[in-house]
Amino acid sequence: MLEGGGAFTKDGVYLEGFVRVHNFLKAIVVHGRADCLKLLFCGKLDIEDIPVLYKLKAIGMCQPARYTPPWVQDSRYLLSF
Repeated sequence: MLEGGGAFTKDGVYLEGFVRVHNFLKAIVVHGRADCLKLLFCGKLDIEDIPVLYKLKAIGMCQPARYTPPWVQDSRYLLSF
């Protein structure tokens, strides 16, 4: 829509990513897998990379994230939402 009022492709992409991360965080809480939460901050990655990163971490080939936001450091914060 050239006259305005329509969504842009980037808006759809951002929304899809937001929903995927939200669902991932929800699954972490439901399944008690807080050990996977810090893997989100190991670098630029996709949610679908988490199983491979988990295996790499188990064999010592994935370093933990150096910096994480406060809500990751204390998982009770995530649980409250």
